[in-house]
Amino acid sequence: MGLSIMKDVAVYSEKEIEILKQDGQLYVTSLEVAECFEKEHGKVIRSIENLECSQMFRQANFGLSSYVNKQGRKMPMYLITRDGFTMLAMGFTGKKAVAWKERFIEAFNAMEHQLSVSKQFDFDAQAILQNLDNCMKMLSQHSVEHSVSLNETKEKVNSLDDRVGRIETNIVSITSRQRRNITKKSKTAHLKAIEKYFHGQCPLCCDRKILEGARFSGEFDHFNGPSWRNLTETWPICKDCHCQLTHGHLSRAGHVLVMFQAYQARVKQLDSSGQKDLFSEKEGARS
Repeated sequence: MGLSIMKDVAVYSEKEIEILKQDGQLYVTSLEVAECFEKEHGKVIRSIENLECSQMFRQANFGLSSYVNKQGRKMPMYLITRDGFTMLAMGFTGKKAVAWKERFIEAFNAMEHQLSVSKQFDFDAQAILQNLDNCMKMLSQHSVEHSVSLNETKEKVNSLDDRVGRIETNIVSITSRQRRNITKKSKTAHLKAIEKYFHGQCPLCCDRKILEGARFSGEFDHFNGPSWRNLTETWPICKDCHCQLTHGHLSRAGHVLVMFQAYQARVKQLDSSGQKDLFSEKEGARS
């Protein structure tokens, strides 16, 4: 597929990664991939063109485009979909590459969530307008043909208000699923627990070191969902465990749930051992 970047393309930036939206599809450029993974753009181009994938997959996920370099020359580049990036990144190895792969996936996820919220809002807005138009036509017809009383008219308007209220509630519910950052005090309490009870090890796999001195190399996982950020709803784990949980390769039930509950029991012990200042912050609200 031959594509060029339009001026009105939507851009979502997170951790210096740009995700482009065009014709309802999300892309990342081969230039962005080359920059983040510290590779020559020409080598990334060759890697794409040498992929052993079907022609159908290549056409659907790698769009040949172009850009103008610093010398004013028109140069080739590719627009890469999420699936295309996944296929390409299989060949990138090393700790740094794994970290960037995770950031790219998070950026794609965040942009897709933003688009789904926007689509839901547009759909609900159209439904409101359509319901309002139908209601007004109905009221007009009844007023002419049957001389509808004022009280009946008010009841129909109130019914429409109820519908609008329910739609607004749905919109709030959708937006509330966005990821919320854990507070600094909660992070401090987590690190204290990891240091005191787990000797710096990941409390899930009990294998990888995530805390050495003041250096934390793990991830703070929202166990009950992205909007649940309380101390009792989160825990620090290694990046590998976090990646498996985030992408569904590891279930949060069974063994993982038991390990999370065991970790929270340790956190409560920290609360009762003279560390109450770490638990004094009010974190209950998730709005």
